[in-house]
Amino acid sequence: QLKYIDALVARHTDNARFYRERFAGLPGLQLLDYQDDRESAAWLFTMRVKNRLEFMKSMEDAGITTSQVHARNDLHTMFKDSLRTDLHGVDAFTEDQVSIPVGWWLTPEQREHIAQTVEQICGITRLQRADVIEKAISKN
Repeated sequence: QLKYIDALVARHTDNARFYRERFAGLPGLQLLDYQDDRESAAWLFTMRVKNRLEFMKSMEDAGITTSQVHARNDLHTMFKDSLRTDLHGVDAFTEDQVSIPVGWWLTPEQREHIAQTVEQICGITRLQRADVIEKAISKN
């Protein structure tokens, strides 16, 4: 299986790059911070959205699986007797983070469907998308 790993990871990272370009500057959506001095395997594509539960339901209605992959470990029942700490940043992240499909198995048509659905949920039409991308590019 390892002989295929480079090609599979390349598909993941290409899908993640596609999403980052398409979703840059969308209202109600915040991309995670990516740095040029490191490279993600893009096993997940996590982003932050307003009204996460509504977002997830809209994606489900469009036939797209989403997941809240990340959660506070100290909230699991095995830690019920442990001291709970206020972690405001972690709580805020947990409230609005969601992951969408990014894997090697996505076809170009599926990836486009996911991107268009996210844009539609964020209130962006196809015609408005070019303006959003242009504004995001001009900020950099």
